[in-house]
Amino acid sequence: MSAATCTHEGARTLYNVERGIAFRADCGDRRVCVAARHRRNREMRERLSLVDYLRTPDLWTFTARTREQDALIEARELIRERRRRGESVNDTAERIAPLCMYRAEDRGVINRENLAIFNRALERVVRAVARQAERERHPGYRSTRHAAMLRNRYGNEHVARGRPGAALRIRVREAGELHGRLHAHAASDFDYLDKRWLDDHCRRCGLGFCEFERRNTKVMRAAARFSGRAVRSRTIGLYLSKYLSIPDDRRWPWPTHARLVSSARKVLPPRPPKPGWAFKPQSVAGVAVDLLGAVAVDVDVCFYSRDRDPMNRLLERGPPCAA
Repeated sequence: MSAATCTHEGARTLYNVERGIAFRADCGDRRVCVAARHRRNREMRERLSLVDYLRTPDLWTFTARTREQDALIEARELIRERRRRGESVNDTAERIAPLCMYRAEDRGVINRENLAIFNRALERVVRAVARQAERERHPGYRSTRHAAMLRNRYGNEHVARGRPGAALRIRVREAGELHGRLHAHAASDFDYLDKRWLDDHCRRCGLGFCEFERRNTKVMRAAARFSGRAVRSRTIGLYLSKYLSIPDDRRWPWPTHARLVSSARKVLPPRPPKPGWAFKPQSVAGVAVDLLGAVAVDVDVCFYSRDRDPMNRLLERGPPCAA
């Protein structure tokens, strides 16, 4: 039995009556089942290969906020709450942040609370980028007050330039290999994103740092260019799915039912249906005998094929002729 075969209770049998094939599926628990991890990675790879990109995307990395950055967020919340109650606040958030260190936490530690905070902050960044891209497409944008503010601060009013439909299309969560810190990789098909503007919005929305993955983007662009237009999306999906893979001997770091991949609206298509295949909560031997017409099958078998069954060959050949 291979290492990728599920041996846990609750595993079902996947079968196809027309092809006469049945094999043991996984139990679905990615925390303890290596086969379930491999299956989910294959399914997500199929979905990622169906995503349409306006251009070969750029890769960005977004990190969870550190304890010092979390203290700054707590200070801003404190100032906002006091101003909401009508109290005057003379100090800035940077000066109050050291006093909020006792209630701050490192949000890079993977647990359910930090993952929810990270997801909300990442969605705020995605919406901010989408709003800015829509704002820049309006006529007369360069004469607005917002454009003047961006010119004074960043030297350019077009900080999120892209064709209609551009977005941070795919966001893949990952745990760091060395320290297990929470971060996400995003595939963006914008023509240009200002790094300083995006970094400021990440801090404002509750994330840590953002980084443009220059080396990985260059490698992915080269792979997509040599693969051709017909299989370009498949190549990009294969490259992005590597962030989902975890070594088999490594402990599963994510909470139960954690969603590791998110996308822009209606960007990540569902898996294409595969007619003829079905699940059944029964052993492979039981499915082979009840549905596939097997005569004798080992009880602990993990795979059955009607074409490879020696008993079927004997029955087709018939009884031996008498001398």
